[in-house]
Order: sequence, then C-alpha cells, then structure tokens
Amino acid sequence: MIDRLLTTLGAWSPLLVFALATGESAAFLGLFLPGEVTVILGGVLAGTGVVSLWVMLAAA
Repeated sequence: MIDRLLTTLGAWSPLLVFALATGESAAFLGLFLPGEVTVILGGVLAGTGVVSLWVMLAAA
C-alpha cells in the first residue's frame, strides 16, 4: 500500500514540497503547515529514488 502511494504521489511530491514550504512562510499559515517536515520527507523520497534529487532540490 505504501509503495502504491509513493508511486502515485511521486510525480506530485516536488510540487507538494514547494507549496508547503512556501506556504509556511505566509502569515499565520506557518502555524498549520509543517514546512521543515515536508522538506525532510522530500529528501527521503529523493534518497530512496522515488523522485530525482535535483528536482527535489529545486522544489525545496
């Protein structure tokens, strides 16, 4: 089940990392959006080969 989720969200993960990391810096949204955790999870996805490291670095 986790493998299916990773392959489904793999293409969308850089966009999600970018949106959550950017949204964290907005006023009052930083209280609800965990940007640091999202960037770390993006690094894990890049480390496991689900998404390209360079794409994830550009998104973060």
